[in-house]
Amino acid sequence: MLGVFLRSTSRPMTYFTFEDTLSQIGLGYLFLFLLAWQPKRIQIAAVVVILVGYWAAFALYPAPAPDFDFQSVGVRADWPHHLQGFARTGQEH
Repeated sequence: MLGVFLRSTSRPMTYFTFEDTLSQIGLGYLFLFLLAWQPKRIQIAAVVVILVGYWAAFALYPAPAPDFDFQSVGVRADWPHHLQGFARTGQEH
């Protein structure tokens, strides 16, 4: 809640977002605290679900096509990190 409070101090309304590290850690601690009191079987299942879900987010999120015009969305032409799919670093496209 500290991250939400600090982000909302200069705004007319409370700014509930979790893009900063402080809010993400605080939100994660809440779930980890609740998970800590569960049996080992549930803890292991939670880890598997988190890892598979994290992998699926990268695998299923639509990557731009090789002929995508990055300049049309504001990316400089000389920016070297135009990755597709599973972030094929070190390979020629």
